[in-house]
Amino acid sequence: MDNVQINNLGVDITTESNAPVRAVFSGEVSRIDTLRNNQKMVYILHGNYFSIYVNVDNVSVNIGDKVSINQRIATVGDDTEGRPVLKFMITKNTTPLNPTQWIAK
Repeated sequence: MDNVQINNLGVDITTESNAPVRAVFSGEVSRIDTLRNNQKMVYILHGNYFSIYVNVDNVSVNIGDKVSINQRIATVGDDTEGRPVLKFMITKNTTPLNPTQWIAK
């Protein structure tokens, strides 16, 4: 597999199965997608920024919903290896940013 390249523009957060996924900032749900491997993605718009939550289950928001900081939006799903992993990304418009500054400590 020397010719395989993975480009992960965010952070992977390993946690407990079905752990709650919470919005990192207030905003509006702009998009909810399902990938080919049935992983779900939620996009939240925060002005010029997007927070993107990949590999979620039990999505509890809909497109157009206003969300508040720390509001539960979904639960963490299992990755392709059966581990509960949330992939979290931040973009400013379409430019990827370091998401660690947005994660509550």
